[in-house]
Amino acid sequence: MRRRLIAIFLALVTGVGVSLTGAAPANAASLSIICISNFSADSDIACGLGIPQNREITAIVWYVDGEKKSASGSSPRFEFPCIPGRRYVIRYEAWLSPPAPPGGEKFEDSIVVECHGAVIGNVFVGCSSGGSRMQCSVTWTGGTPPVSIQWSVNGAVRTFFNNRWWMDISCNAPSTMYISVTVFDAYSAQTASGYCFCHGGPLD
Repeated sequence: MRRRLIAIFLALVTGVGVSLTGAAPANAASLSIICISNFSADSDIACGLGIPQNREITAIVWYVDGEKKSASGSSPRFEFPCIPGRRYVIRYEAWLSPPAPPGGEKFEDSIVVECHGAVIGNVFVGCSSGGSRMQCSVTWTGGTPPVSIQWSVNGAVRTFFNNRWWMDISCNAPSTMYISVTVFDAYSAQTASGYCFCHGGPLD
């Protein structure tokens, strides 16, 4: 998945280079910059520059939040691991020829990118009942902060348990209850639900 995302990203960068053919950037001191944060377990951000036709990078330096991260020679691409939910200021300084090196014309710009984590997945809810009570808990994987949780019982939202990974309520034994929980993150949501039986005996 990661290789495919990077391949798509590189294709996009190539497309930007074509779109700049025969035209100067909107800002004479900057190049077109694209950054993509993927939705995978190994979160990272990949950036690239659109280089005008008939020009070449002679040197380039990348910065993340003001800290120098890479001097990548003549490559217009840069990638680094990131923390889901965090925003980064990514800046570059690039020198293009002509004029021929040493030197070249300097370009610089910056962009703010938010890091995406893996989308919410594998939401699982488990419930136990006994003594006319229903106890449930939820687990999940992935997610980009902030993460929130919403429980409902028989279609009614139980706001008291919002953002809690567990729910403990009284129930009328014997009866069947429809339990649903939705886990939200910054970009996605997933719901797990099912019928649970309320009984008055020992906790099952």
